[in-house]
Amino acid sequence: MGEPCLWLKAPSAQSFGPVSDRRAPKVPGMSIVEKELKTALTTKETERWLDAVAKATKEGWGGAEIQQAVAEVVEEDPIAAARFMENTHRPTQAMAVIAMEEEADDWEQSVHYHDTMIKGALAANWSIYPRIPQEDPWADNVPKVDCEVVCPGVGVVMISEGMALRGEPVGDL
Repeated sequence: MGEPCLWLKAPSAQSFGPVSDRRAPKVPGMSIVEKELKTALTTKETERWLDAVAKATKEGWGGAEIQQAVAEVVEEDPIAAARFMENTHRPTQAMAVIAMEEEADDWEQSVHYHDTMIKGALAANWSIYPRIPQEDPWADNVPKVDCEVVCPGVGVVMISEGMALRGEPVGDL
C-alpha cells in the first residue's frame, strides 16, 4: 500500500492539495527570502540572484511565488529585469543531434545542405539566442550566434556566423 496522505483545503485556495505541499501562511510584511530576491534583482548581481532563487526553491517557493515576490521590481524596469534574468538563466551553448528521417529517399541522403539539417541547426541557434529586443537591432554590439554543423566521417559541412535578431518585437513583453 502507498503512504497515507491527508488532503486539506486551504482557506483561500480553490483546490485541494496534500498537507506536505502546504506552507505556512505568509505574514504581512516582507520575508527574508523575498527581500533577498528583490535586492538581488534590483542590484543585478548574478551570484546573489542565484543564491536567492536557490534559497527560495529550498524553502518550497515555486516559480509563480518568486515571480510574485519580484513583480514590483520588474514593473520598475521590465526590459532590464527580463534581460538580466535571461542572461543569468539562458544557456550560452547548445548541441543537437540532427538526423535524416529513415524514410528519406536516396537523393535526400546525398544532398549537401538538406532542409532537415538547416532547420535543426537554426532551431539550436534560436534556443540559445536572447529573446529581449535591443534598442537598435542593427548595432554592431547586438548578440550574435554562430553555428557549426559536423557530419560523422565528413567533418564540418556548414558554418553560420553572426546570426542576429533584426526584426521588431512582436507581442507583449
